[in-house]
Amino acid sequence: LQVPEGFEASLVAGHETANDIHCMTTVPDGRIVVSGRGYVRLLAADGKKLLDFAGAPKDGAMGLFWEK
Repeated sequence: LQVPEGFEASLVAGHETANDIHCMTTVPDGRIVVSGRGYVRLLAADGKKLLDFAGAPKDGAMGLFWEK
């Protein structure tokens, strides 16, 4: 993975925690929300799984928005 000068990329969650991600957003406290086939998952800032949301779309969400 190459990023422009002045930017940095780092692995937050591996494929065993968040595989085949369709979309991602962050919440104000630094947690990450990701969606893939059959899941919408809240992750800690260090990538550890915190919560799977019930009723996640079979094919994954195509957009995420976190309020408050």
